[in-house]
Amino acid sequence: MSRRGTIEIDGRQAAFILTGDYGRYDKADGRISFDRKGAGEFEGYKISDDFVNLFGKTYEFSVDAGGDALTLEESETNLPERPALKPGTPAPSFASTDIAGNPQRLENYQGRMILLEFWSTSCAPCRMEAPRW
Repeated sequence: MSRRGTIEIDGRQAAFILTGDYGRYDKADGRISFDRKGAGEFEGYKISDDFVNLFGKTYEFSVDAGGDALTLEESETNLPERPALKPGTPAPSFASTDIAGNPQRLENYQGRMILLEFWSTSCAPCRMEAPRW
């Protein structure tokens, strides 16, 4: 189930799409997407992400259970912009631990081609590939 709408901030409008299950839109794993640039390109967020940057400001967002209201409250702290994860754009800097427990940093592989595979413990095929988890 999904609901579409627009929200107005300082005379500017941003379209959004709410996605819910079983008539609920406020669950932590629910989704909301914002057209932050007004170009018809929606960026997805989990409801549990709580924050979005719109029009140069950071807002804390909340959704009511029925998906009838989206509330934005300006945050006292501005969060950095999310990196663009589109083909041809540089990957954002990050650090993680590999499956052997060794710390890894993306910068260590600069100039080399690498394949990153992200797994989730909530994903059955992922758990089959990484049975230690």
